[in-house]
Amino acid sequence: MKNLPIHIQDKLTKIAALATSGVDGEKDSAMQLLEKLCAKYYVSIEDVLSKPEEEELSWYEFRYHLDIQRDLLFQLIYKYKDVSNISYRSKNGTKLLEFKLTKFQYIIISEAYIYFSKLMKDEFKKIKVDFLAAFCYKHELYGPTPCSEKRLGEETDEVKRARELEERRIRAMASGLADSNFIPGRLLEN
Repeated sequence: MKNLPIHIQDKLTKIAALATSGVDGEKDSAMQLLEKLCAKYYVSIEDVLSKPEEEELSWYEFRYHLDIQRDLLFQLIYKYKDVSNISYRSKNGTKLLEFKLTKFQYIIISEAYIYFSKLMKDEFKKIKVDFLAAFCYKHELYGPTPCSEKRLGEETDEVKRARELEERRIRAMASGLADSNFIPGRLLEN
């Protein structure tokens, strides 16, 4: 494997990592892809999957923008690294963490960090919309919503089921919000 270009070695290492530490179908798919690539590059699977006796630890940097991304990064470190042996450092004033990892761990964690950061961002967008609807529902702040105009026509069964699921999700989120009673004019009394 050492004779292959670095980008091919990295690709095989990433796929091997998924083949050994992935979950369910991910693991099987990665192993099938690894077998194809090993045949293509004339490398044995054993060479790709074998790890040196003592892998060298190095400092690897991870940048983040939000504190929640930092927290996600720590969760990924805990998932993919031996928790009893975590070394990290942060540089004052920067949103940068460095972890002492093997190259194999760095590849897996950086791939997972990119994937889950995007997924988390997409989920936050959905939650923001749902939160406003749940907040208005909880505090009885009714009025036309951007979606209400779309519902004026007849609904198909599929659209009706989707709307009912959305309403249940909104009510469930609203039930977790704090109760508050707004009394008009209360602020003027002081």
